[in-house]
Amino acid sequence: MCGLEMPKWDSFEQLEGAIALADKWDAPGPLSVIRSAVTAPSFIADPLRLYVLATRCGWQEEAKIASTHTLTLSLYDDIHQEQLQRLASKDLMTLFHFHRRRRDEFKTFVDSEEAFNAGNGTQCFCPGCGEEMDNHTWRELKFRMFAEMDRRPLGDTLIGLDMEEWPESVGCWNAKCGKDGCGRLNYNKLTTLRDIKDCIERLPATI
Repeated sequence: MCGLEMPKWDSFEQLEGAIALADKWDAPGPLSVIRSAVTAPSFIADPLRLYVLATRCGWQEEAKIASTHTLTLSLYDDIHQEQLQRLASKDLMTLFHFHRRRRDEFKTFVDSEEAFNAGNGTQCFCPGCGEEMDNHTWRELKFRMFAEMDRRPLGDTLIGLDMEEWPESVGCWNAKCGKDGCGRLNYNKLTTLRDIKDCIERLPATI
């Protein structure tokens, strides 16, 4: 590792072996080269393992990058338990808190009367005829979105085509005023989706 061209690492096993060797030889130069390689796409593709590696090495910026990419994962899935068990307690709790915080802050946003007054007001009335609205379809959609954020905290499925097929979405966007002769839609779909997207973009993006 002295004066030789650094190899390209194709797996975490190779990367971890190189780190162990650099540590053993107390070689900060090669270690810095290894560090610059860990955010390559091939390693980002396994963000939880990258988070484990970065936190164990004390690489804060790389850990933050990895944490963002873990938002596509449900940390409670059994498939992730092996990697989670490798984390120090503080790093494990930091990651779980980050995922939970996104979910809970999203719920706070979508429960806000200011942001979604058509569905969250104490009493909501049809702007066409003044009839009191039944907002149960909006409440059902909010519950489904909360569950989806718990499963996949990135939130991309809330603003993509997947959401279009949810029964809760179909019910919400088709909900109409029940008064005879009115039939006005309860919610503006495009505006509501825009506001949901805005809520997601305001969530914390990293640990």
